[in-house]
Amino acid sequence: MDHQLKICNRIIELLNEQTDGRLGENLILAEESERLLAILDNPLPAMQPHLERPDTPLAMGCLLTGTRLDPSLVSQLRKELLSADQVDILCSFIKWSGIRILEEQFKEFTQRPCRLERRA
Repeated sequence: MDHQLKICNRIIELLNEQTDGRLGENLILAEESERLLAILDNPLPAMQPHLERPDTPLAMGCLLTGTRLDPSLVSQLRKELLSADQVDILCSFIKWSGIRILEEQFKEFTQRPCRLERRA
């Protein structure tokens, strides 16, 4: 992370040099950084339960290995569906058992302002 911070700060310095300092002074990233997890148009109501984030990004291969040490694909998909505002599904075939285990999350997803697209 320290290396990424240095690179980002150097890019900001170079941009400031190229704009003759019009970006302003002291434009560096804070040493203590936090990951931006969401940008919401409307803040969640206080009564809405906290959305649980997936344990790992869907792009990580550990979700597909099926080992007992890794989170299950189903648990991660459930968390993703509950926190998503758009879902694109692409599959060549699917069994009812594959939909049934995510049925509750799909119903909850489609009851919110969202976009669900199916491509076969």
